[in-house]
Amino acid sequence: MWLMMFHKWIHTDLSNWRGLLLSNVLANSPMAWLNCCLSEKGILPDTQVAVQPGVQTCDLMSFLTSVKCWATRHKEPVYALEHDQMKGFDYLVPEGFHDTIRSYGLLQSIIDIDKAAHKETKCFIQTAYGVTLPIIVSDVNKQGGPLSPIKSMFMMSLGHYYLNDLMKNDPNALIISSSACKRNDPHLKDDGNCLMVVMVEATDDSFLFSKSLQSLRRNTLVMERFQFAYGWMTQWSKSMACLLSGIGDHLNMISLPLVTVERGANPLTVTEHEVPLTRDELEFLRAKVDNLTARFKELKNFIDTFQFPCVLGRLPITLICKIVAQNIVSKCRAMLYLQPIKQSDAETLDKHIIKKVHLALSFPFRPSSRIATLPLSHHGFDFPSIARINTGIAVAGISQDLNHHIHSY
Repeated sequence: MWLMMFHKWIHTDLSNWRGLLLSNVLANSPMAWLNCCLSEKGILPDTQVAVQPGVQTCDLMSFLTSVKCWATRHKEPVYALEHDQMKGFDYLVPEGFHDTIRSYGLLQSIIDIDKAAHKETKCFIQTAYGVTLPIIVSDVNKQGGPLSPIKSMFMMSLGHYYLNDLMKNDPNALIISSSACKRNDPHLKDDGNCLMVVMVEATDDSFLFSKSLQSLRRNTLVMERFQFAYGWMTQWSKSMACLLSGIGDHLNMISLPLVTVERGANPLTVTEHEVPLTRDELEFLRAKVDNLTARFKELKNFIDTFQFPCVLGRLPITLICKIVAQNIVSKCRAMLYLQPIKQSDAETLDKHIIKKVHLALSFPFRPSSRIATLPLSHHGFDFPSIARINTGIAVAGISQDLNHHIHSY
């Protein structure tokens, strides 16, 4: 009986604590609560992973892999532009977020909350002589504020939907469908489904897709004008184009139209900018899509160039194990999360790690990687295994793709 009363007291106390915490969040950060509510409404496009509940960057990498495989399988030439925006979230016009709220038919009170949050904001300037007195600013996003990227994503979603509407009447729009659907001879229920892929986004990185160069040029100019109207510009030095499943020779450089941003120039004037054009190679979030060999070489180079700290004497094996787990395997896990590799290559990476450990300890023999990665209870050295991590990531990714709550993935 005393145990039941204790459990009831604990449950009641935790419930009150959660209510108190929620009330503090609502009182002190209404914009954070607003962002949580907007994210759960499902108003963002399917292929925009930023602030999308239940969607991760690995889902987008798998989606791009499917697009690349579809183009190769159906021998359909597909043009893709890797669109990199400058990280100028603080320079975006607040009216862009307000226009998004109006376009989606949301409450006017959301705009009122945002305006109140940016009214008479105190900003401090850090100088060599210390922090200055506060400067009062209004109607602009505070520099470094956590809500600036989130609001920009909602703003770019409006441009995403706008481009989708324009591409519905474009005969060169990229539409993913099965071979039976293209032949108008469906055999399965899924053969009647098709998916139009126009734009893929992850914060300030995006891809524009089209089946012709002329259509890609029009889409690029549309997005340039849309984002320029709200103060966002493209980082053309990091942008590049790609041709998937192209036949014959292709140009190494292509010309794309863009908004003129020089000082004193008319922004309505369209200028041309050349970007490099690659063949059958998509690169997103610093990872080459569906290129296991390139990812393996990056991981191998990172492991081979890693240096253990130099100390007097030899490092103990317990410290080396901790260094391997926190400095080597942790980064390898993050890289494998975006692009897993072959299992044989993952086992090779384990051997390279144990080789470095062997050189640091100066053992008379090099232990087997299978024994070194076994836990202590199984008479191993308890080193983390990249091969097992890679297997777990691959299996979890397949399960995520087959049971995803968003139909596009």
